[in-house]
Amino acid sequence: ANPILQARSLGEAYNTFVMCHKHKRLLDVLILDLDAGMDEARELCKMIRIYEKENNMDKTLIMLTSERVLAREVLDLLDRNGVYQAQFLLNKPFSKTSLYNLLCQTLEIY
Repeated sequence: ANPILQARSLGEAYNTFVMCHKHKRLLDVLILDLDAGMDEARELCKMIRIYEKENNMDKTLIMLTSERVLAREVLDLLDRNGVYQAQFLLNKPFSKTSLYNLLCQTLEIY
């Protein structure tokens, strides 16, 4: 089983993403908490999508979570043809079961 990695800043998150790729340990999903900073989440999504493109990588599943942000406020982040291409917004609070079910459906584990 792969470990769950955490980052406390945009730079740390990006560096962790790059190091995982360089060590052939691709991330299954990246969960970004928008309550920690919307601008940082946008920048991180953009940096990851650029890195993926430059390195011919498949897109990493990016899930957004927030207690205060509504989907209409992050339409640019969720636009599948846009710069950021995050896949989902999961509103907090959420249960382990709802997170698990969403991940299973998304990763086609069922």
